Amino acid sequence: MSSWRWVGLGITACVVALALLAPGGPAQAPDRDAPTRSEAAPARDDVRRAVAVLTAWDERRAAAWAAVDASALRALYAPGSSAGRADVRLLRRWRDAGWRVEWLTTQLVSVRVRLAAARRLELRVVDRLAGGRLVSRAGDERVLPGTPPRARSLVLERRGGDWRVSASGAAPPPRPP
Repeated sequence: MSSWRWVGLGITACVVALALLAPGGPAQAPDRDAPTRSEAAPARDDVRRAVAVLTAWDERRAAAWAAVDASALRALYAPGSSAGRADVRLLRRWRDAGWRVEWLTTQLVSVRVRLAAARRLELRVVDRLAGGRLVSRAGDERVLPGTPPRARSLVLERRGGDWRVSASGAAPPPRPP
């Protein structure tokens, strides 16, 4: 067989493969677990809303940490939240060690909405501490290193105009230097 014939067969095989794999290719049996078009749009809206709530919440948390403001930090959590108590304890430990945390940045890797109600969000979140900056009382600065991604469940409740974390399965954060 001549080399041109092999080239022709190769091109034909590529064209057939592309036709089979391209969008709008051969009809396939519907995926019974895939959301329908009407189900997918509300799900995307719920995820967008959850991401917006988490982003705003993380920004308020970063501001409380930068200001070393335990009251502002506590206000981000529902009363009695063990995650809130742990976060305030950690803030005080850093403060007592002579450090404040600036530019605390959380990176959302993925968000899955388990429940989206007007005043309650139940989420499965994969996020990580992307980093920040430690500043001592003397003005010394250090980089706060990032952490690997971690999966956790979060429950946020809207109280008044603010979203508060009422439950979290968060892993322990890093310790002060």
